Amino acid sequence: MNTQINYLESNIRKYLNDVVHNFNAQAYQFDQKNLSYVPLKKKSIFSNEIFWQLFSIIIVLLMGVAMTGVNFYKRTIALENQESYNIASSLSHKVTLLESQIEKIHQNERSLYSSVLGIEPTDDGVWEGGTGGNGKRISSGNKILDESISKVEKLNYKLTVQNTAFRKLKLIAVNRKEELTGLPVLRPLNGPVVSGFCYRGDPYTGHVHFHQGLDMVSHYGAPIFASGDGQVTVSGWKESGYGIQIMLKHPHGYQTKYAHLSNSNVSEGQKVKRGQVIGYVGSTGYSTGPHLHYEIIKDGKVINPSEYLLLQ
Repeated sequence: MNTQINYLESNIRKYLNDVVHNFNAQAYQFDQKNLSYVPLKKKSIFSNEIFWQLFSIIIVLLMGVAMTGVNFYKRTIALENQESYNIASSLSHKVTLLESQIEKIHQNERSLYSSVLGIEPTDDGVWEGGTGGNGKRISSGNKILDESISKVEKLNYKLTVQNTAFRKLKLIAVNRKEELTGLPVLRPLNGPVVSGFCYRGDPYTGHVHFHQGLDMVSHYGAPIFASGDGQVTVSGWKESGYGIQIMLKHPHGYQTKYAHLSNSNVSEGQKVKRGQVIGYVGSTGYSTGPHLHYEIIKDGKVINPSEYLLLQ
């Protein structure tokens, strides 16, 4: 009898334990209609408040990372744009300098080379030129760079025109070599020009007057060269403020004067060649220190020697 009671008690405890375990593992609610407990439906994870809080935090973090990436990209683009701008500006400056140089060369050809050789200079219409096509060019997106590219194309055209003009000049010069050796185009002294062909103050009185030549400086006794083939018409001291001076007569109505010399190396009537040493730097006459006063006279009128020195 006791054994049966113990067995029954054991089974009841096991059943209750199972009920408690199942009840704890599964949520139930009392169904009043059926008068029994029925299991509750498990809630979806998407209805969990903690889930949505975590989801919101993750979204915020992702947005922060995305914004950081966008800002980094913008800063990188800004730095690249600034670098491109600096390069384009530097290129534009160099192109502008090239434009200035080619214009100077062209003006020399027009006003000096062509006139000396007696030929027609390059026509202005040809020099400015033009381009064909539909006028459209793919833009780089950088205004300064696009303008520089356009200028370079124009410079390339002008260099081609100038090169053609110089080939023509060279051909004429070769055919007239003997005649051209008399042109006073050689620099007569290896030294800087300190006073030009212009109005200036007199070094003694301060009065303004026109200086009819170039003053070049060098050390006392430096050699002075004939600027072109010619014949010596004056050599020695002259009472004109120029001290010891030399004058050469060249073809085509040209004459050159070399003044304030320390000594003359030629005599009147002597023929000289371009580049020949004809005297030495001094400070004779109306002078404040060792230098050469150099003049070019064409058909009895003084002209600017600087223009002819450019022919070298």
